[in-house]
Amino acid sequence: MLYEARLNRTAPDMQVHVRRSWAGAMDEMKKGFKPTIVIIDLGLPDSSPEETISRLGVFKPAKVLAMSAEGEYEKLSRANGADDYMAKVIGESTVPFMERVTRLLPK
Repeated sequence: MLYEARLNRTAPDMQVHVRRSWAGAMDEMKKGFKPTIVIIDLGLPDSSPEETISRLGVFKPAKVLAMSAEGEYEKLSRANGADDYMAKVIGESTVPFMERVTRLLPK
């Protein structure tokens, strides 16, 4: 929620769709939503990190930023279609997050 608030505050013209589960994200895609960037937490309640990582390709051609509180998934995420990876650190500033999102935005 912290990242969502930061996105809304920093880029108010950006349309932010938040889904808190894999099923919710897939429902959004089935409705025809074509995201520019997908920011996905690998700790979804209805999908293991490995399952989520193996399915990252469904979001292409969108840029994908995978995030996890566990730093061990970077290599696997990138090998499965993530354009960037960020380990979430409790108490860390949202500045690194916004820098990554900005790099993924279309020029």
